[in-house]
Amino acid sequence: MWGAVGNRFDEIFERIAAPLRRARPGEGKREFSIRTVVVGVMIGLTVLSALERSTGNLLVIGSFGASSILLFAVPDSEFAQPWNVVGGHVLSSIVGLLAYKITGGAWWGIGPTVGIALWLMLATKSLHPPAGADPIIMIARQSADVLFVTTTVLLGTTVLVLLATAWHSRVTGLTFPDEEQRKVRP
Repeated sequence: MWGAVGNRFDEIFERIAAPLRRARPGEGKREFSIRTVVVGVMIGLTVLSALERSTGNLLVIGSFGASSILLFAVPDSEFAQPWNVVGGHVLSSIVGLLAYKITGGAWWGIGPTVGIALWLMLATKSLHPPAGADPIIMIARQSADVLFVTTTVLLGTTVLVLLATAWHSRVTGLTFPDEEQRKVRP
């Protein structure tokens, strides 16, 4: 059963991917067409949105748009590596959750909370600039909870990383995550 479905999926994917492939060496890194990057981001966020709709769980937050751009447009970047994307978002969201619980969502907690999240990302080598928005999102929601961190943030970023990995494997031909970046992770 899965064999036929898998083959059909491969055919459809190949029809989408074939015209988008255009990778050429460029100073040791790959360059992709604008179309390839744009379609990758669109597909990644659309799949995540479809999962959100089908499960009824919030899986898409604003900072994931910027994360998707890094994952699909500059996959060689340190900021686009799985540890940075997932770790940065989860750490920042936990800091935001704690700040919300401590401050009650007061406006004055935003600056220190983002600073603490930045410090933790730097200390754990998980710097991911889009994750800097997560503490603000947690405080602004006025209803931060652990389920948001585990379901929305952890699951959402994991799905985005997996989608980017598949995209680069099948469309751009790039090995993602980057082997050199993997060596410096904790």
